[in-house]
Amino acid sequence: MYLSKLEIHGFKSFAHKNSLVFPGIIAGGRRGLTAIVGPNGSGKSNMADAVRWALGEQSIKTLRGKKSDDIIFSGSDQKSRLGMAEVSLFLNNADGSQNKKPVMEGEEPETENQIDTLLAKEEIVITRRIFRDGESEYLINNSRARLSDIQMFLAKANFGQKTYSIIGQGMVEGFLNTSLSERKDFFDEATGVKQYQIKRDIALNKLQGSYANLNQVEILLNEIEPRLRSLTRQVDKLKRREEIATALSSWRNNYYGHNWHELNDRLNELNANYLELEKNKIVKEDKLVSLNSELSQMENQPTIGADFNELHQSLSGERDEEDILSRQLSRLDNWLKMKAEMPENSDSRELEKNKAGLLEQINVLQGEIASAKNQDNDSAGLEVKRKALAELQLERDSAEKDLSKLNAWLEMKLESSGQFDLSFLNNKKQELTKEIVTASEELVEIQNFVVVNKNKLAQLISERTALVTQIIEANKSLRGISLEIGDGALGKINEQLRLSLDKLELAERESDLIKIKAVLSEIRQDIRAILEPSPGFKGQSELSRVQAELELLAQEKEDLNKLINDLNLEISAKEQLSRLLADKKHQAEKELAGISQKLSQNQASVDTKKVETQRIELEKKVGAFNDQIKSARADVETLNREFESNRENLFSRQKELQHLQNQINDVNNRLNDIRINFTKHETRLEDLESALRKNQMNNELAEINQINVEKAKTVIVSRLELLQAEIASLRARIDQFTAEQQTKRDHLLNLQKNVQSLQYEINGLGNELNDLKVGAARQETKLEDLENSIRANDLDLLEIRNKRPESNLDLSRAEEEIARLKHQLDLIGGIDPEIAREYATTKERYDFLFTQTNDLNNAIKSLEKIIYELDLTIKERFDAEFKIISEKFTEYFKILFNGGSARIIKVMATDEEAKDDKKSETESSEDDEKALVLNQKQIDYNNTNKIKFLKKHNATGLAGIEIEATPPGKKIKSVSMLSGGERALTAIALISAIISANPSPFVVLDEVDAALDEANSERLAKILDDLSSKTQFIVITHNRASMRKASVLYGVTMQADGISQLLSVKLDDVKINR
Repeated sequence: MYLSKLEIHGFKSFAHKNSLVFPGIIAGGRRGLTAIVGPNGSGKSNMADAVRWALGEQSIKTLRGKKSDDIIFSGSDQKSRLGMAEVSLFLNNADGSQNKKPVMEGEEPETENQIDTLLAKEEIVITRRIFRDGESEYLINNSRARLSDIQMFLAKANFGQKTYSIIGQGMVEGFLNTSLSERKDFFDEATGVKQYQIKRDIALNKLQGSYANLNQVEILLNEIEPRLRSLTRQVDKLKRREEIATALSSWRNNYYGHNWHELNDRLNELNANYLELEKNKIVKEDKLVSLNSELSQMENQPTIGADFNELHQSLSGERDEEDILSRQLSRLDNWLKMKAEMPENSDSRELEKNKAGLLEQINVLQGEIASAKNQDNDSAGLEVKRKALAELQLERDSAEKDLSKLNAWLEMKLESSGQFDLSFLNNKKQELTKEIVTASEELVEIQNFVVVNKNKLAQLISERTALVTQIIEANKSLRGISLEIGDGALGKINEQLRLSLDKLELAERESDLIKIKAVLSEIRQDIRAILEPSPGFKGQSELSRVQAELELLAQEKEDLNKLINDLNLEISAKEQLSRLLADKKHQAEKELAGISQKLSQNQASVDTKKVETQRIELEKKVGAFNDQIKSARADVETLNREFESNRENLFSRQKELQHLQNQINDVNNRLNDIRINFTKHETRLEDLESALRKNQMNNELAEINQINVEKAKTVIVSRLELLQAEIASLRARIDQFTAEQQTKRDHLLNLQKNVQSLQYEINGLGNELNDLKVGAARQETKLEDLENSIRANDLDLLEIRNKRPESNLDLSRAEEEIARLKHQLDLIGGIDPEIAREYATTKERYDFLFTQTNDLNNAIKSLEKIIYELDLTIKERFDAEFKIISEKFTEYFKILFNGGSARIIKVMATDEEAKDDKKSETESSEDDEKALVLNQKQIDYNNTNKIKFLKKHNATGLAGIEIEATPPGKKIKSVSMLSGGERALTAIALISAIISANPSPFVVLDEVDAALDEANSERLAKILDDLSSKTQFIVITHNRASMRKASVLYGVTMQADGISQLLSVKLDDVKINR
């Protein structure tokens, strides 16, 4: 396995994503050496920190930082900071070298281990990310992993997190200055027992947890056991109670079952009798219903008595009709007699004269109405005409009443004489009726005309009132404007303008002339808008428009006053500005004392001419404003004249209106007179019409001739004879119906007797049924009380109903047994029925905890065995690897120092003499240490002391590692007495020995040769080149000797942006090209 690629993104100075590709196996079977060079501060050591951090380093101090986000790119002047740092290590395991180790005793088979499965893959990618919020994650082949997974993987692959796999700046000498226990940790990783120590720690933690769980389970068992004994006693008592309760329930079932079935049999018997009687009652009730139905039908049928009444009614009707015909016959006789005796009357001629006179008067009235209508069309006072027409209607009603009276008088005369000309009167009546209808239609038209003209008159009056109001308001406005825009006001405006122009002239001498001219131009435009002449009156229809224009003129006058006030304020501001400019000018004159006097005079002359020219222009503008004011005054006088002219026209219209009103009043008076006459004649006409109608009726009666009367008399006589025959027939039928009625009455009496007899029998059966019902109710009450007792004793009522007990049951013995068993239950007392459930739950809990205790004991024994086997494995492997490292250390020490001696010594934790006597051989105490480990399991400690002992005493039994080094020609042994270079060479010799004995897949060396001279650097480079056949070296160096041995050379630079950049060169290709 070797490191094939390193990807860094956002880690420290590597802001951009950088990839470093490392070579695999090169010529001669060597892994090769990769050198990383660059100036100080370029970020070379950050790559070593990146590898250390990706392998799980937790100490920020070791990574040369203070807090976690220090390892994330913090930004520069040209690039903002990043939010995440990520480092990925690509490990090539194509040869499977890390997957060929034998399985040690006490170790799980590798096929069952996830880490070993991972080691079987050809490429393994370890990734670590960190974010600025502190969140961190590990990934193995893009799958999330835990830190413990990373540590176990590194231990199996011979990676040392804190030892020789990554050796940073200062760590070479620092290793020799560490304590004995820290050196011991270093050698744990160097000898390859770290993975077993991790397993031992995991097993020890599980053992400690198992002890804690066992302790808790035993505590729970001690708590549950007394309660379980008490529950057992109560459950036994509960079982005894249940047995007695079962026997009691059996006796009670038999006892109550016997009583229940006995009561139930009695009840069934009563119910059967009740049903039989009820059936008999129903049969009789059906018969009674049939008789009642027949009786009801006979009563509802049309009886003979009803027919008899109908015959009597028919007879009475015939007799009444006979009386009526007799009276009619008598009246006919009397009429014929009166007709024969009636004389002629001579009053018809007088009636015709009166009627002709009325017709002439009506014609005269119609003419007057037509004349009034024509006059009314020319007038406007139609309201008075309408009232006159209403009076005419009243007069017409009165005339109709007079006519009605006249017709009544004529009718009286006609009835007495019977001689008048009906045809003449009918014709006159029709003519008068047509004339009345025509007059009524004309009256309706006049009324409609009056209403329409009345509305028009009201509209004219409203328009006249509005016109007068507008004229008055316009006059007031004209007078107000004339007073407001008088000579005094115009003079005041002119004076104000002159004062403003004087101030402006003063300001022009020392301020901006262009700005002042702009202000004057705005004033001129405002005054022109105010004094714009308005058009004069064009007639009465333009009076409202003139009023609006005058109001606008007043508003514009107010705006002019506001503009003048604003102008005064602006002039004051200009005066202040002028004073400030004068002061600045005075200062400027002092500063420009060296300028030519002649140039100053010419410039002043030019400025004076400009000011004079502008003053003349302003005076012209003021003159133009005065002309506009005079023109406006002339327009106002023109408006006054037009107003007077319109007022005179208004007075003339008012006179015409008054004349029309007088004419309307005259027409109304004439119309009132016409209405009076019309009403009188109309009343008389109505009277005539009434008389005509009366005479027409009498005429129709008179046309009945004597022949018709005789025929009617004959018919009446025939009808009288027929009625007499029908009366005789009706009397015969009445006698027959009387006999039939008597027969039906006798049959009905017999039916009533039978119904009464059946009713008595049914009532008797009802009484018997009631007695049976009462008896059944009593049995049901007893049965219900018995069932309540059964329920009160918690017995199954359904079972008692379905199961009939023995008929020969001794009830007295059953009562004795029930009392005895009940007494025994009372002696036992009440027991909570939940006791059984609590006992079952507690017993189940106890059994479960007891099983857990056995399982925990078995697990503890298994864990203790695993720890013991791991201790043996760690001890054996540590001793074997330590011996090889010790030999290699001596060998490489002599190579680097060209002689001398060095050794590493075990310091035992339990051998105080070994601590004092450091000259003893390492192998002299191996047998004693092995015996100590083997006897650890025989020591009788409690659980807590056992855990403490196992944690305190490691498998190797070492307290630390001591190093002795004696350079050639010296007698010192302590490494603390060596010089800096000697300590560095000693540490390098030790690291080389470890790599040679237990090579790691790759080793990162960060400037370990910085303290070496050139000769020692050459020796180190040769050692690294030799060891490259066993491991891959990544060397961060400034030494040329190391660079020459490198197959790939990476250069690290840093520009002004503070970001590290990489350059790579394959030196083998360069050498071949050369």
